[in-house]
Amino acid sequence: MHGGAPGSGAPRKNRNAFKSGFYTREEIEQRRRIQDLIRQSNKFCSEIDEALARKESDNNLPLKDQTDDWNYPD
Repeated sequence: MHGGAPGSGAPRKNRNAFKSGFYTREEIEQRRRIQDLIRQSNKFCSEIDEALARKESDNNLPLKDQTDDWNYPD
């Protein structure tokens, strides 16, 4: 059985659960903001990679690290 008798369990506004501060509202919100920033950064990096890949395919030039002895236009 789950739950228990009315009035059993931890007292209201029990601060014991917040010993480290990991589960406070502020910490949870901060972790969400950081996760959103990481997602935005990853999306931005992917967009840059796609743009560079399109530019490379448009120029039809091999990548610089594949042929070190070629002269590339700057």
